[in-house]
Amino acid sequence: MTRRAVYPGTFDPPHAGHLDLIERGRALADELIVAVGVNPEKKTLFTAEERVELLATCCAPWDNVRVVPFQGLVVDLTRAEGAHFILRGIRNFADFEAEGSMALMNRQLAPESGGETVFVLPSRELAHFSSRWVKEVASFGGDVRSMLPEPVADEILERLETIRRG
Repeated sequence: MTRRAVYPGTFDPPHAGHLDLIERGRALADELIVAVGVNPEKKTLFTAEERVELLATCCAPWDNVRVVPFQGLVVDLTRAEGAHFILRGIRNFADFEAEGSMALMNRQLAPESGGETVFVLPSRELAHFSSRWVKEVASFGGDVRSMLPEPVADEILERLETIRRG
């Protein structure tokens, strides 16, 4: 039996903390499905297609990682993919509170399959990374290259420069 996990997120942009969790998650499952959330209501720097492409490029060296777009409930995706659990990262107590509530809701919605959540702690040096902070630092001209995989760093800097020029 192949043990599948789903790691859902917005990944706008994908950063080193995400890749750390992907690497840890792929060791816990035979196949890790990185699910890029598509929410037309949410304002993102990159389109869903761009985020999928960026993550697919970053994850290319790992043969047991697949990147897919998804819209709707994560538990519906876990059912459709035959996943056994949802992977989530916990950086701090605020994450635990929010993620814990979400995990309980997912378990209630899909107790029979794919509703279980496994929490993974990031590497200590990456625990403060968030897409929001990466975008904010980059928008003020801060150097974010150490926080991002190379293809993502190039894209975000180019995108923000285009936005600045108007």
